[in-house]
Amino acid sequence: MSIYLSAVLAYPATWASKRVGAGLGIGVILVVNIFRVAALFLIGLYFKQVFHETHVYVAQALVICVAVALWLYWATRFADAPAS
Repeated sequence: MSIYLSAVLAYPATWASKRVGAGLGIGVILVVNIFRVAALFLIGLYFKQVFHETHVYVAQALVICVAVALWLYWATRFADAPAS
């Protein structure tokens, strides 16, 4: 989440757009993390043999991909960069 927020705040956009991006990102990434933790709990409970690989490779990559996709969506849809 901190990397996403850093990208939003560093992008040359208006403060109103940055507030939209920060709010959108915090909400979506928190929801994705809740599902990630719940899924990892269930995987650890029922499929212990694949828990480590799922946690290290799949779950982290999923959160990173969601954050990058969300930033790209925000940057193309909401960020109105001022003309230089």
